[in-house]
This record gives sequence, structure tokens and C-alpha cells, in this order.
Amino acid sequence: MPIIFANPWGLLGLLAVTALLAIHFLQRRTKTIPVTTLFLIEQRRDQARMGRRFDRLISSVPLWLQLLMALLLAAHLAQPRLPAAGSVLRLAVVVDDSASMRVFKTDLIRELAALAERHRGQARHIEWLVMPANPSRPRLYAGSETSAMLATLDSWQPVEGVADPRPALHLARERVGLQGMVVYATDTPCEALPADAVLMAVGRPIDNTGCTGATVGMKGGVVSWQALVSNNGSSSVNRQWHLEWDGKDRTETATVAVPAGGTASVGGPLPAGATRLCLVLEPDTFALDDRFPFLAPAPKPLYFRSQLAKPYQWLPERVERSVPGMGEAASGEVPDLVFAASADGLFPTVTGPAILMSRAADPAAMTLADPVAAIRHPLVDGLVWESLSVMAVPMIPADPNDTVLVWAGSKPLISLRPLPPPADGANSGPATGQLILHFNPNQSNFDRLPAAAVLMLRYCEELRLAKRGTAREQLE
Repeated sequence: MPIIFANPWGLLGLLAVTALLAIHFLQRRTKTIPVTTLFLIEQRRDQARMGRRFDRLISSVPLWLQLLMALLLAAHLAQPRLPAAGSVLRLAVVVDDSASMRVFKTDLIRELAALAERHRGQARHIEWLVMPANPSRPRLYAGSETSAMLATLDSWQPVEGVADPRPALHLARERVGLQGMVVYATDTPCEALPADAVLMAVGRPIDNTGCTGATVGMKGGVVSWQALVSNNGSSSVNRQWHLEWDGKDRTETATVAVPAGGTASVGGPLPAGATRLCLVLEPDTFALDDRFPFLAPAPKPLYFRSQLAKPYQWLPERVERSVPGMGEAASGEVPDLVFAASADGLFPTVTGPAILMSRAADPAAMTLADPVAAIRHPLVDGLVWESLSVMAVPMIPADPNDTVLVWAGSKPLISLRPLPPPADGANSGPATGQLILHFNPNQSNFDRLPAAAVLMLRYCEELRLAKRGTAREQLE
């Protein structure tokens, strides 16, 4: 069974044997000292008469002791091993799977190769277990082939954020046992590690400039996009960039100056018809944030139909302008929302979501003196209704199933009415009911009240949430 040296470089200590033999072979040149009598000189047969030269080796106790010490020192440095057949070293490596480790994959592979070389003499085989710092993720490699393990890490593309490695380290210790070795490889400084783990630091400071976010909105009456570019380095940089969209078009290359440790913005008008866009920066060491894809947002469309007379048309027109994605339904289409007003003191029969209002009017009527209050409900929560001023005209009473949202004393002003069940007994559709204005909005300050605008927006967004349709949104 061959002997394995844990540290083969320690065999260089055998050079001391050659040095010792050379020293004992060399003889010093004799020095002539005049004396008056010859009997004062001790005759030595081993003295060299020819000066400094190689002479025969004289065996002595100091020589053999020095050679023995040189051999023992070389053996101690080389650490010879005679592993038993089938001996295995279990080595678990927990790798930091944050996205920044992409920069240091080459360093990680080099360090793991050196680790395998250092421990090659401790056992016949090394069993590797490579797992990410997020224990919910699958392991990266398990086996005894060092080359296969390094190839797996070479194709590894981490994308996670910063994670706590302690659960993964405890899990790794359970897998390899007390006799195994646990290593945590990271580019982030960390304190003492649990589970008797050894730190493998592979990071170093780098300069990086990348995209941090993009938005699309109205600017000066034009749909525009804007993105932030952040510089995490210690010096200001000029980075080239361009915009791509729909996989086929792009803008001209431009340059943005980003101060050290600061941000700069880039943007412009949204290209006509563009839906999928990507801001592209010239590449640097950390390439993951050099491309930032984003969408031109488009909410699920809502379509309304108005049954109101001309004096009341201001309400659907304002809702159409203020609610994104709102438009008038085409002839023959089923609308998502109906605007209607009462006739002869009764609300019209509408089967779907609707905003219904009263048309009762009296130019000589006085303003209601009763205090206005609202209940706790998502549609009116946080809104101020005390300034709502309503004329004291006959109001349409609330149904027993209505949820009154806003009261004026004991008079209901705004309520939410459940949708009437369909005639065929099928599913009634969205859970949002009908919004009822028990007063005439033309004989009030409803059109000038901020709470009224927010109420309309919230009601329409509930309709949008309940509707089945396609939307585009930019999410983190």
C-alpha cells in the first residue's frame, strides 16, 4: 500500500542531509603557527595537509545524530500517511449563493482545488457535498469526483440575495458527521461560524455601476421612461448605455456620468408601441445589473356605458380621465360599469356593477344641517366626509341589504348595494356591488370633494381586481 504525503513540499527538507554530508566532507585549511618546540603540537592523523578540499567521510556520533534529525524534520514536514483501504474524508462546502458570488467564481474554484490538494493525503477518497447557503435550494453536487464538482461550480449562476448561512452550516455538519469537515465559502465578511465550520474568503473590493430601477409614466403630457444608474465605486465613471425594445429595435448609444457612490438618471419618451424594454449598460466586472428589463405597464381595461342625461355626464367623463385603462364600451359589448340615475324616485334595474344616483332636485332647498359621518369600510377608510354639503331634497331610501358607507344624521348618503342575482341562477360574477348615491350630486359639492374622487377610483379598482383579463405590471 503506497505511502501518501499530506505535504509533499516537506520532502524538500531532505536537502539538509546533502548539506550535512557536504559539511563533513569539507576540511578546513590548516593554519601555520611558529613554535619553539615540536612536542607542544598534538599530532592528528585526520588533519588535512593540503588545505580546504574534499576528504574521506569520518563516521562520528554528531554526524549520525545530525542526519537523523534532518530525516525526522523532513518526515514531520511532509506528513506521510498510510491510509487504510476504503478510508473516506467527508467534506461539505456551503457556498454563499448571493448574486455577487458570480464575480468570484474563478477564485472559488481555485480555492476548492487547493483545498482538495491539501487534504488529498488524509484519506483514499474525498466525498464532496456542495450546497447553497439557502437550505431550501437543492444541493449543487454530491460525489467523489473533484473535477466534476469544480465543473458544476463553473456552470453555477447564483442569483439570490444575502442569506443567513447558519441553518445550512448546521445541516452540512449533520450530513458529514463529527469527523467530516465543513467549509463556508463567501465574499461577505462574517463573524464566528457555527457547526465548527471553516471560513473560505474569496471576495475582494470591486468597482461596480449598474441599473437600480426603471419607471414608466406621464411627463409633460408624454409617456416617458426613466431609470436610475448607481455607482458603488470610489471614483466617478462615464458609462455608455442604450435602450432596446421588443427584441428588434434600439436607440443610439449615449453616455451618463455617475459620481462616486451616487446615482444618475437616464430616460426619454417611450418608443411608440413598445411593450418590453431593456436598458443596457456597457459591461463591467459584475454583469448582472448591466441589463435592466422593464415593461410599459398596462392595467386591465375597464369599459363603461352611461345612461345619464347631459347635465350628469361630467361624472363618467371625469372617471374616464382619472382612472387608468377606463374607456367607453362599444355598441353591443357588455360594459364593466354602468352609470345611471333614478326615475320617479326609483333606481333603475341594473344587473351588473353600476354607479347609481338620484335626480331629485329643488333649487330652493336648503343644505342639510345633519353631521356627516362614515363607517369603517375599505372604500371610505381614511377619507374625510365632513365637508360634504348636500341639499335637503327627497332622497331615495336604502334597501335592507345595503351597506351604508356615509350618513348625514339618520339619512343614508352613499351605500354599497349587493348585485342582484342573475335570472338563470348562475354565478353572479364579481363580489363588488353597486355604488349608490342617494342624493343628487348636481345639488351638492360632490364634484369638488377629494374624498369623492378617491371613492370613485377605489370602486373602479375593485372592479378591475375582480375582472378576468390581461394586464402588464412592473414588479420587483
